[in-house]
Amino acid sequence: MSSEINDSSQKAESDRKWDLPIPISVNGKPLSFCFCHRKIDRSFSVWGYTMPLCARCTGILLGFYAGLVLEILAISFSLLLSVLFLLPLIVDGVTQMIHLRKSNNTLRFATGFLFGIGYLYLLFTFFRMVL
Repeated sequence: MSSEINDSSQKAESDRKWDLPIPISVNGKPLSFCFCHRKIDRSFSVWGYTMPLCARCTGILLGFYAGLVLEILAISFSLLLSVLFLLPLIVDGVTQMIHLRKSNNTLRFATGFLFGIGYLYLLFTFFRMVL
């Protein structure tokens, strides 16, 4: 019980540091930054500060940026490879959700990074087909 209170107070403190200037809420719960759960134990800490996104969302965001760099450099992937890049995150997330195993932040980051690249390339492929 006390650890839940401590986690809640840490999350509340983290929320205050990274909230959007205009608070947005859904069903009374604030949405700050994005739809990341922002759990303290699943987020990286740098110089004593907890990052505003969990390890998986950090990986997805950096994967998007890496995908943009690859696209600018004209390095492209097949549709199949883009879909395969999505699978590790899905497997990691689902097996963790149904308690088959416990994931760690390094794995969450790596699967998120691949997912970010794969998802961005799927979007690029879709827009190329439509336009």
